[in-house]
Amino acid sequence: MKIKKNIKVLRRQLKDLSEEREDIIVSASAAQTKLEWLDEWLHDNKRIVKLIELIPRAKGAEGEMAYITKGQYRKHWGREPKLVILTRDGKRVRWEYALDEFAQELGLEREYGSSADEALRDLIMLAKGYKAEKRQIEHDLMLVDEDMSSVGGKMDKVTLHLGKSEEVVDVQEGRTDRAKTIDKARQAHKVLRFPKVDAWLKHPERYDIKGVDTTNHKPRKIVHKHKRRAMTKPSIGTAR
Repeated sequence: MKIKKNIKVLRRQLKDLSEEREDIIVSASAAQTKLEWLDEWLHDNKRIVKLIELIPRAKGAEGEMAYITKGQYRKHWGREPKLVILTRDGKRVRWEYALDEFAQELGLEREYGSSADEALRDLIMLAKGYKAEKRQIEHDLMLVDEDMSSVGGKMDKVTLHLGKSEEVVDVQEGRTDRAKTIDKARQAHKVLRFPKVDAWLKHPERYDIKGVDTTNHKPRKIVHKHKRRAMTKPSIGTAR
């Protein structure tokens, strides 16, 4: 019977959807863990993170930042710049010297020595990358509910069809052998397909063929609604 093959297909679909939902849950959990780690790193290195905003704003020379304004220095260093790190006109701050100061304050010289300023540059770019990654993860997590809802909706539909199909099989098993044989040959393509399944389950006698659903093989007498109405209508010439 074709419907039994459909049941196998529906069960595979339900299993695949269940695995897809589990993958979404696992991925979301991993993303949440990474997000928490990024939040902690960005918080612990918030002074470095603030320097990210200087990168696109400062003018550069040969791809490298040449200087920043005094206002930017005051904002991020919290003090007035020393004369030795200013440009000749005294209006701007040399970026390289400002980084050296900052690296010293962070204690990077103890670990990186003379390359402390380069290490600080790398940390700034790392912070920039982490901020971008955080935004992407937050965006992805916002879509998790939508993905779960979509998969859940598909699972509900498959589960409904599977339940109806299994019910049809149960009803079919209770029919006579003659009914099964004839139904398989002549009626299955008409009855055992959605959405006629509900109609067949509620009124199987409507699809009976010469009484095959009865053990004595006598056909059921079915009076359809339109015939029933015709039988009750008064004929012409009936006395009033």
